[in-house]
Amino acid sequence: MKKIKLKQALDIWAQSAPLHENHFLAERLFQLAMPNAMLTAEREEIHHLSLCTECLSTWKTLCDINDSLIPDDADDDTILSAGVLQAASSHIKTPVVINSECKQFCISIFPEIENPKRAMIVLETIGNQEHYNRRRVTIRDSKGHKILLSTIKKGRAATTTDELDSLDFSKITLTISGPTGKGINE
Repeated sequence: MKKIKLKQALDIWAQSAPLHENHFLAERLFQLAMPNAMLTAEREEIHHLSLCTECLSTWKTLCDINDSLIPDDADDDTILSAGVLQAASSHIKTPVVINSECKQFCISIFPEIENPKRAMIVLETIGNQEHYNRRRVTIRDSKGHKILLSTIKKGRAATTTDELDSLDFSKITLTISGPTGKGINE
């Protein structure tokens, strides 16, 4: 799989993402880019960021600026990530692995040989899997369709789909929320 830069991924996403009319004000994006700010973000704000390429691109740029000012050993539990697959993304016939931009997750797609519309989709944590146990994960395709909505257990979350041919994996967004029942959003 060819690796590409975030800017290239966002450009691909911008070409295929749904349009949004109510974007964030610059001040709010700046606030959300501060360390741990996503812990207090409203659910609608996280949802908008997961679908809107314009706001996510600006937010990511602001996060990158903030990251350059924060020591490497700082603890940051905020996770909103993306991944990009450069291939015939709506016609997956062999197993595919997509690494998240944050390098903390990989998404594997395992299509059935006999039925190419059906597949198992698995999210795996990379590194400290205990940190993510009991957290909720949502993965959406570039059209905004929910691919996976599950709880991470032992470093994994999985689902099956009967609509693999209608999903667009050219860009995916990944949102992790706090432990089940704790009400923490990331």
